[in-house]
Amino acid sequence: MKTRLLLLASLFATSLLFLSSCEPVDPEGTTEDRDKFVDSWTCTETNRKVPAYWVEISEDPSLTNQVILKNFGQLGNSALPNGSVSGDYITVPQQYTLDDNSWQVEGDGVMVTNNSIDWNYELNDGTTLYQITAVYERN
Repeated sequence: MKTRLLLLASLFATSLLFLSSCEPVDPEGTTEDRDKFVDSWTCTETNRKVPAYWVEISEDPSLTNQVILKNFGQLGNSALPNGSVSGDYITVPQQYTLDDNSWQVEGDGVMVTNNSIDWNYELNDGTTLYQITAVYERN
């Protein structure tokens, strides 16, 4: 009986050691790379003659490193390409943005300051390929 109690006490003490040495899965103050991109931005394209326009970057609920870009390339609210974020870089892989496959987009950006992203991307409507350089400024 004494041996059994000693064994149970030892097992209990060992399990407490393991439980207390675990780090929290999501400690307070932890941020994901994409958090710094999520916001409303004003886009100024440097080589296409269009007025400045807004772009909304939001979290993609399906993947923690992904974002959704609303009004990317000034294609409207129904154009919602996704992008992946790693560090200060955001990549929009080649994809169609609308249900009718009318626009193909791809590109990448780099956050140069907390309030500015430099972009290079392409928009293709099947007839014309636009190669765009742009700057996003945080609103």
